[in-house]
Amino acid sequence: MANAQWAGADLVLYPESPMPLYLQLARELRAHVSRSQLPAGALLPSVPVLAERLSLSRDTVNKAYELLRDVGTIKARRGTGWFVTAAIPPRYVTFEPGSLVYARPFRPTDVDAIKDEKVKVMASALIVETPGRRPVAYDAMRTVVAGPG
Repeated sequence: MANAQWAGADLVLYPESPMPLYLQLARELRAHVSRSQLPAGALLPSVPVLAERLSLSRDTVNKAYELLRDVGTIKARRGTGWFVTAAIPPRYVTFEPGSLVYARPFRPTDVDAIKDEKVKVMASALIVETPGRRPVAYDAMRTVVAGPG
């Protein structure tokens, strides 16, 4: 994966979805990084190449790359291209007895409860509800949960 041969052929985008394509693409790419399918240092296809492979506009791919750059997942090197900056480290979360822990699609209202600056590209949220406390949302793609005991 450390070269421009990564094709992105296994990316799944839904043009009919109310979610903009650039955001779907950013989430898919981030999911590949979090699963180590795109390791740190991997060179991504250029904007025109990925746009052609996925039948997207260059603007859509560029917006996805810029969003991923803004949250620190990728960076551009002038004259070379876009690279994965680093692996997305897992976050370890423990919870107290009686807490509810569940995953669900990310909601815009989760922004206030989120413990992660990279909330823009979350696909799903892991919610921990502890009795007597406000629910907390975590990025489900990188959270490892450990219960009591």
